[in-house]
Formats: sequence, C-alpha cells, structure tokens
Amino acid sequence: MKNASTLLKKYIKTGGAFYAYAVVTLATGEKLTLTSDNDFMVSPNSYTEQGGSDGFPLGVAVSKTITLTIDNIDERYSKYDFYYARIALYTEADIDYQALRDINNDVVKDIENDPILTFEPHIERMQEGVFTVLNPVAIGDVIELTAYDDMWKSDRSFASKLTYPVTARQLLVEVCSACEISLGSATFVNEDYIIKNAPENVTGRQVIGYIAQIACGNAVISKGTLMIKSYDFSALGGITDSTKPSNLSENAGYHIFKDFTSDPDIDTDNVIITGVSTTTGSGDDEKTVIYGNDNYCIKLTNPLIKGNEKAVVNFIGRKLVNVTIRKISGDFIANPTVEFMDLACVVDRKDKVYRTFVTTHEFEYLGGSTISCDINSPERQAGKYYSNASEIYQTQKELVKNKTEWENAVENLNEALKNASGMYETQVKQSDGSYISYIHDKANLKDSKNVIKVTSEAIGISNDGGKTYPYGMTLTGDLIARILYTIGINADYINSGTLTVKDKKGNITFQADTETGVVNINASSFSVNGKTVGDIVEDEKSKIRLSASELSWDSDYSSMTKNGKLTCSAAVLSGSLRCGELAYKWMEMKDGILSGGYNTSQYGYIDYSATVYDMVDDVYYHGLQVQGGCLRISVEHLSTRSTSSTTDTAYIGTTGTMRYISAISDNGDGTITWTESSVWFENGINTTSLT
Repeated sequence: MKNASTLLKKYIKTGGAFYAYAVVTLATGEKLTLTSDNDFMVSPNSYTEQGGSDGFPLGVAVSKTITLTIDNIDERYSKYDFYYARIALYTEADIDYQALRDINNDVVKDIENDPILTFEPHIERMQEGVFTVLNPVAIGDVIELTAYDDMWKSDRSFASKLTYPVTARQLLVEVCSACEISLGSATFVNEDYIIKNAPENVTGRQVIGYIAQIACGNAVISKGTLMIKSYDFSALGGITDSTKPSNLSENAGYHIFKDFTSDPDIDTDNVIITGVSTTTGSGDDEKTVIYGNDNYCIKLTNPLIKGNEKAVVNFIGRKLVNVTIRKISGDFIANPTVEFMDLACVVDRKDKVYRTFVTTHEFEYLGGSTISCDINSPERQAGKYYSNASEIYQTQKELVKNKTEWENAVENLNEALKNASGMYETQVKQSDGSYISYIHDKANLKDSKNVIKVTSEAIGISNDGGKTYPYGMTLTGDLIARILYTIGINADYINSGTLTVKDKKGNITFQADTETGVVNINASSFSVNGKTVGDIVEDEKSKIRLSASELSWDSDYSSMTKNGKLTCSAAVLSGSLRCGELAYKWMEMKDGILSGGYNTSQYGYIDYSATVYDMVDDVYYHGLQVQGGCLRISVEHLSTRSTSSTTDTAYIGTTGTMRYISAISDNGDGTITWTESSVWFENGINTTSLT
C-alpha cells in the first residue's frame, strides 16, 4: 500500500482523475518530459501489477508493466529512438484544494479532526518506478511504449558460484548482483534459512521466486530495488463474514473497496487455506510432507528446500493455514495507492463485507482500477495446488570496530572543512511546487565544478559541474562513494554482515559471514602463518570450509592423502556419519543407532542404546536391539549364554540332527502308532522348516 497524503486520499474518494507524467531518458542520454496535457493520448495509458492469473501467488517474482501512448500526429517525436529508453513514470493529480493553515503554518482541523480545505489548486505526484522499453517501437501518428521494471534483468540463466551450504540472504545477494538488480530488502523473513545445494538449470528470476517462497511471500521491484514481501494477514484477523462496514477502519492496514463502477464478481464461498505441502523423492519413493490437510492445500515446488522440506512447509503453514479470503474481481474508482499483495475488504451493495487481497491491479490513467484476487475456488483447488516460482537492515549496527582508522578519516574530513571555502545555493521550483536544491562552489551554478544536488529521493555529488553524479546516497540508505567502489573498502570497518571477494571472472575466492561464522575459501593454494588451524577453530562453534581439487595434511595424530584416505589414532564424532550415496546403498551412524538402506528406504538398524519393556513381568531391559526385514548369521561357533567375562564363551550351540516324534495316532485296538521326524540345528539354531 503506497503512502499518500490526506488530501490525496480525499481526492481518491471523490473519484478524481489521475494523469500520467513521465521523464524519458533515451539510450543516447537525451531526456524528454511527457505530460498528459501536451504529449499523451487520452488512452490507453496504464500500468499493471500481476502475480499470476490462476492460484495463490507464492514465490512469484513480479514485474510491473506500463503502457504509454504518445500523440505524434505532428511528428515531433519521429526523430527519436525509444528502444531501451528508461522511463520514470509518475501518477499525477491536479488537486483543486489544500489544507487551511494558521499563522504558524499548522493545519486547521474540524471537530472530526479532518483538515479544513481551501480551494487552492496544486499538483501532487506519486512515483510508480523506472521502466525500460525492451521492444523496438513503431513510429507513426501514435507511438505506443510498453516498458518493464527492472525485474526483466533477472530473465537470464543463473549459475551460483557460492560454496554451499549458504543462507537464503547470501544467495539473494548473489543473484541480484549477477542480474545487476539493486537489493532493497536489507533483511527479510526467514533470511537465515540454510540452502544445502546450489540450484541448477535455473534463471535468476526463478531463484528470486524460490527465495521469496521460503520467506512466505513474493518479490517485487519498489523504487528501483528488489524487495521481498512476505504475507501477513493479521490486519484482517478481527474481521468476519458478519462484520458491518461501519466497523471497518480506514487506517488499519487494508483497503476498503466499496466504490465500484459495476457490481464486482464475488465468489459464493470463502477460501480457507487448510494446508501447505511438498513432495520428497520420486517414483515409488515419493512421499508427501504436509502441514494441515489437503482440503485446500498449497503445494510448494522449490529445489532450494531439498533436504529440509519439513521446516519450510511448517514455517509457511503456520503463517497461511486458516487464512480466510474471498475470490473477487471488479472495476473500482481509480486508486493509485493499491499494490500487489495489499489486503482489502470489499463491501457490496447489500453492505456485506468480504476479506480478500490483491493479486492483480490494472490502473488506467483518466480511467479506473481493475482489481482482482485470482485465487482458485474451493472446488477447483480441492486436493490440488498452485504455487511456483514465476518464470516469465536489520537494526543499525555499530559502524566501525577499528576506531583508529575511523578517527583518521574524521580528522582528514575536519581539516578539509576548516580550510575549504563556502558554497552557494540555487533552488529550482518544480511544477508540483517542490524545490530541487543545488549547492555549488561558485556563485553561478553554470560556473561551478563541485555540485551537490538534493532531491526528495537522493543526494548526489558531482565533480564535473553537474554533468554526472557518481557519488551520493539514496534516502533509503544506499551509499555510493569513491572509497567503496573505486579504491575499495577498508576491512577494519566491517563489523557485521558478509564479506565476499571475487576474481576478475566473477568467481568467489573468499567469503566470510560474520553472523554465522562460516568462512569459505576457494583457492589454488592456502596457508596460515603464525597460528595453527586448531588455534583458529578453538571455539567449537567456529567453522572453516576449504575448497580445492586436492587437499592433504600430515600431523602427529592424523593424516589424509591427496586421494582422500583418512587415518587417525582416535576420532570422536558428534552428529552423524554417513557412508555411501543416498541413491545407492548407504549406512549411517547417529544417536547410538547404526542404520542402513538403499536409495531413500531404510532396510534395518542396530540400536546400541535400546530400552525394551517386558509387558508380562513389568520390567525394563537395556541393551542391543536389531530390526530389519531379515537377519542372516553365518559363523563357525555361536554362543548365546551370558558370562561374567565378554572374552569367555560358554555352551557353544551344537550342530547336528535332533529327532522327535511329530505325530501319535490311536489304532483303536489298544495300540498306538507314531511318526518320527528330524530337524537340523546349526550352532544351536534350528535351520529346518517345520511341517
């Protein structure tokens, strides 16, 4: 939900008209300013956000699309090539009233605490983003431009170069860097989730969607940066089917849609999400992992959760199961504050309230808003699913750790401030009444070399008279500075986060995550001077991961050859030890149990710390337990009787034939007849079938 002023909210309620305003930067660098009064046709000019037209959008990397139609009857734009142009689009409202203010410039309000308005027109603009024209444009009497936000950059093949396992945030940082997309989500839900294996045969957009799904949400581009938006339906928690419109609140975290141009389409039944599931294995070994039940179940398809499916299913299930929403679609009055995933309450003509959220918003300038929640109906969804990645900071940390380095930098800055001359200021008024400020080193801006430009979105610093602004910061906190990008960053300043070093080909040679303590090194050679590896990892929680084609060592108590043969005088292992591949025969030792099997099936195990209960004598026994489909023992001698010494044997089981009477019959004359049989024993154990 976009932030809007009180005046703009009132303007929306009155059904006010909205216009398109755009600043176009051509591939040549030339800029054009386009307005609805002078340049755009009446229609079609619009933008669209859509998270899919069939099902519950979860794990979608959403792209916002704009369509602008330029009047070129006089051919004034025929000389321009709009291919790869960048369009900064704004939604503009000519509001013909303003808030009344007193002598102290404070807003005067009425008894209902609403601003008292005066009829003084002004323009209010809302930025929709920056978009790129990706298709060649036909030049004629009308020029139609279709452009996309920066999510299009992720539609490329992606191969991770990280050393796994990694966190979801580490992978998101890498994929955004590879796709040249600025990451706006400094933190996001479930960002510390551990991904065990690198995704294969994927696009950057798929990976972004998979990560967003792990965060129980979707990915969008907001003000030029990628954001992970996670679902939170808590604002609808107190609303039911019997809630009255008068009990809805304007500022409670949801829209109230009640002004529609025609009756909206509203499904007859609520959708109640009952489960979240995924599958593991394949073929005969396929199993379902589910949270809740499958009456209305969202099934996850995500390679990044392989090996830890249950944790993700449970995490998402706890957030979505029992969420109640209604499928809707309709044409409403124009509302540019509506965004994908916004919560909403729809009020029909009978004053019934329906809970929903936005999966599609089509906004038309000088028109209205077409809004829908495109989830499947309960009948269609039952036992099925929809969810797939689309194909189409944390609290501020301590800034420094090495105060000496920081103090040196501050001292240099103070010297420059003391010895430099002052600056001049020029303010340029914009059409909406705001000002862009230029602070420059000469009396006239055109004569200046050092220029600081201050806008509502960013502060830029130029040393070429304002031709370019290579340094500065956005007001979201992103900093571009020479010491960071041109010279490099002093590692002494790093106190948290992840440090990644790449070679010229983009391969990661060193990565250190200061939050988890994980260090990854990929090098042709590696040495540690001054301290042993044991000294470095004295803390049992520390981790070191080495990656090389051949790795060997030789010490007093252990060694490993280049071929991987490990020898040690004593080994104490915690956790589990696995031998063999999961897709073939394997054995695993864990928690006192030695188990084994084939593929994903466990065939049997030996529990060395078993406890069993004698139900007859009400006694517990502790010892060894063996379970499996079969048990085969082949030895020369077998002793089963206990002795005080485990090195002694007693009562070796015999091998041979034992004869017995298997049947007796009465002859009826005072005599009997019997049948004699025999069984074969090996080491005291019968090996003959009994009949």
